[in-house]
Amino acid sequence: MIKTFKCQETERLFNGQFSRRLPHSVQRIAARKLEMLHAATERKPRMLLALKLISRLTEYKNL
Repeated sequence: MIKTFKCQETERLFNGQFSRRLPHSVQRIAARKLEMLHAATERKPRMLLALKLISRLTEYKNL
C-alpha cells in the first residue's frame, strides 16, 4: 500500500494526472504499476521489481 510519495511527478500519475516531465509513452504503464503497488497488502518480490521500475522512470526524467 502506498502511503507517501518522494517524487511529485509520481504522485501526479497516481492521482490520475499527466506528468509534464515523464514521456507520455510510459505514463499509462507507470500508473498501472502504481495501482498494483497500492493494492498490495504485503511485500512480494514482484512488487519490489515494480518499485524499481518506477524509480527508474523518475530517474529518466532527470536526464
